[in-house]
Amino acid sequence: MGPAEFAHFSVFIALSDGQYTGLEVVPFRFTGVFLMGSTASLARQKGDLRPKAGSADPSSIPETYWEHAKSPKNCLFLLLPMVILYEIGTKIYATDVHHNTETRILAFDRLMEWLNILAQRFDKSYRLIPVWTIPTILLISHLARKDRWNWKPNFTVIGCMMLEGIALCLPLFLMDAFFKTYVPLIGRGIESNGGYKELLVLCVGAGLYEELLFRMLALGLTSIILMDLLQLKSVWTTRVIVVLSAMAFAMYHYRVWGGTESFSYQTLAFRTGAGIYFGTLFFKRGFGVTCFTHASYDILAVLHTVFSLR
Repeated sequence: MGPAEFAHFSVFIALSDGQYTGLEVVPFRFTGVFLMGSTASLARQKGDLRPKAGSADPSSIPETYWEHAKSPKNCLFLLLPMVILYEIGTKIYATDVHHNTETRILAFDRLMEWLNILAQRFDKSYRLIPVWTIPTILLISHLARKDRWNWKPNFTVIGCMMLEGIALCLPLFLMDAFFKTYVPLIGRGIESNGGYKELLVLCVGAGLYEELLFRMLALGLTSIILMDLLQLKSVWTTRVIVVLSAMAFAMYHYRVWGGTESFSYQTLAFRTGAGIYFGTLFFKRGFGVTCFTHASYDILAVLHTVFSLR
């Protein structure tokens, strides 16, 4: 399927297509408490997590799948192959070697802008900085939780997380049908030089870096500010945080916020609803399942469009 055929339908990609140049910078500090919100917030929701005198050691209590799936270690095992796949796919399908340019998800480039102090310090190696962002945060979260250092992958848990992500993306198609359109959650209509393979690579990147930006970082930082620093403990605080993040997620696709897509009330409503859905998943099911759900929806939406044209 060639580029000309992609002109007949609308695929939405929030991306940046251009060379990486020197950037001015602002240092950014990761704290390792973003995986499921802040540690203090978790303590308020579940009570004091420290063992009481005479009680069993929490580490000796068997965990269920629902708890295993939210652990930083299993999230890392699920997402690291996706990070590697996105990088390899970008080099193969989304790179113009003649002009030395790469087609990237816009959220990826936003991370580049925030972390560009390392770009100046390490020269061209700065291109790898966003690649290490997700693994680094998950490792720090693992240390902050003081989880056991058993790094043997549990393929049963990881496989169930993948199946759960695919199942959880299905309600988005119902939401999509309600708004009378099939719209992947990643941005503007483009004519892809790499065809559908490039779009599938971008879908993987969207699941990773848009969730990193709008769920892990946005929800984590705002929960720290409102719930930990300002001590706003109302249940409505979490709901407000999720809605604000969802609105930012929807608006980031449009030109008014630096995106490349024209504003549409239909896509705004759909993406805001999807953002609320992803925010709820983030708090309930963790970062790994949320990323896989997002990527699964985008991939299935692109494949649906591709095969419907054949």
